[in-house]
Amino acid sequence: MVGGVSNDANIAIILSIVSDAIGGIPTLVNAIKHPRNESPLPFASGLVATLSGAVAIQTFAFSEIAFPIYLVILDVTMTIVTSRKYFSKKQK
Repeated sequence: MVGGVSNDANIAIILSIVSDAIGGIPTLVNAIKHPRNESPLPFASGLVATLSGAVAIQTFAFSEIAFPIYLVILDVTMTIVTSRKYFSKKQK
């Protein structure tokens, strides 16, 4: 909607990334505080999907690479955070 109003696709992409990141904050906080409540599998799968889709990128324009880069950062972060439970020495 914002992209249509401003006629700038890059603004729409930036706002999409910001809104997605804001929506993901509760999951990240929960994963940090309670890593046993979240599984790394969905985030690792998302990483594989995003990297597979990156093959289709034809030009390295902001409009083509911004969201995939964001998703890679998000999925790597969440995979690491949610995988801590497997590497923790303290078992409950």
